[in-house]
Amino acid sequence: MFTAINSFLFSRYQDRDYREHQKARVIVIMYFIIAVALLGVIYGIAVLQGKGFGNVSVIGVELVEVVLFAAFLLTIRGYNNIAAHVMLFPLIMVVWAIYFSTTRTEDLVTAVNTLVYVYPIIGVATIISNKRSVFF
Repeated sequence: MFTAINSFLFSRYQDRDYREHQKARVIVIMYFIIAVALLGVIYGIAVLQGKGFGNVSVIGVELVEVVLFAAFLLTIRGYNNIAAHVMLFPLIMVVWAIYFSTTRTEDLVTAVNTLVYVYPIIGVATIISNKRSVFF
């Protein structure tokens, strides 16, 4: 069963360099971890907090899910470098969108606490891009 899933996901990387194959594996694993975590965030905001699925935070998380799925499809197609960048873009943009949307309705301290999410995104960017630093 696992070999069938493995061959389906990574068939385009069998003739490529081992580093490219590992990078694709990291992107797929991180996609599934982030997707499950974001589904938990959607459930927490929409159901547990009672804000509903029309809340701006839920819509932002749903958009991130869609873009992350697009990055997952790009990885399956063999475009893991493009997928890595597609995967990082919405994560950064949603943090800023939530920040600017909550400054109008909530106190500033709560809005500024969303900036804490930037540091894990920088860590993910370093892992995906295989560089020592994302800034240089």
